[in-house]
Amino acid sequence: MNKNNPNYGKGEIKGHILGLAFRLKDEGYIGDTKFSFENKTYRAEDLNNHHFGVMYKALGNMGTLPEWFAHWRAGVAEQGKWDDAEKSGQPVNPNRNNWSDYWGDNPTDYKMINRGFRFYDENGDLQPPDYPYHDTPVEAAGSLL
Repeated sequence: MNKNNPNYGKGEIKGHILGLAFRLKDEGYIGDTKFSFENKTYRAEDLNNHHFGVMYKALGNMGTLPEWFAHWRAGVAEQGKWDDAEKSGQPVNPNRNNWSDYWGDNPTDYKMINRGFRFYDENGDLQPPDYPYHDTPVEAAGSLL
C-alpha cells in the first residue's frame, strides 16, 4: 500500500471489493455504493465493519478474544489512517480526537462492528447447507452438470 496515495485507508488493496467501490467512485464511474441488510441501507464501508464484527466474534468464540480488543484494534487503525493523512498534508477529520468513547474508531464504524457482534450472537449457530461430499473436484463438478 502506498501511504502517500490520497486513497490510502479507503481500500487501496487491489481485488478488494470495498477498494474497488471507492476507486470507481473516485474516478467518476459510479456513485456511492450502498448495501441493504435487514431492511436498512448502509454505506459500503459499513458492510466491511459489520463483517469484521461477525468474523471477529466467530474467531473469538474459539478462544478468548474480548470484544473490546476488536474495538481497540479498529481505533488504532482509524487513528493511524488520520495520522498518515495529516503527515501527508491531507485533510483530517477534526472530530477524530473526540472518539475516546469508541476506542478511537469512527462512531459509525464502531456501531457497525457492534451490529456484527450482535448478528453473530443471534445467528452464530447457523450451519452451512449439507452439500454432498465428493472425493475430487471433478466428481463435484460432474454432480452439478
